[in-house]
Amino acid sequence: MRQRSEVVARRSCRDAAVADRLGIDADTEFVYLERVRYADEEPLALDRTWLLATLARSLLDVDLTATGVYAELASRAGVRIAEGRERIYAVASTTEQRRRLGLGRGAALLAIDRIGRVDGDPVEWRETLVRGDRFSVVATWTSHTPYHMAVADGAPLESAQRGPAG
Repeated sequence: MRQRSEVVARRSCRDAAVADRLGIDADTEFVYLERVRYADEEPLALDRTWLLATLARSLLDVDLTATGVYAELASRAGVRIAEGRERIYAVASTTEQRRRLGLGRGAALLAIDRIGRVDGDPVEWRETLVRGDRFSVVATWTSHTPYHMAVADGAPLESAQRGPAG
């Protein structure tokens, strides 16, 4: 799928709640980005990201239409967010979220909360709402292997297991 983003908000800010989630000083300055993310010209996700301003100030002037936040952080600031933790859970969509994602009433969303880290230190808080009809998480396990999770498209599990040959 061809991916692109539409930035709907971008600014420097302080946010005590985000700082608390990251376990850092409440007066920390962040670069805040809010984007609608698209896959094949169809809205896929609403994404809100707070990054430490000391690392991400260069993103305030970057065109993020056809590139990712992590790629731009790496190329412009030499910062690589290479580890983190995510929590994925289901949420009911609001009227505004459905409007922005082009969804009908009662549509489900998957929420992804992420803390990104650099060298073990928290540098990013991200909240993403993804269309439940276009995104899924698949887990596999056997008695001989550990539990493994992977991101998949919105296809039913049976289709994903059979593969392209059916």
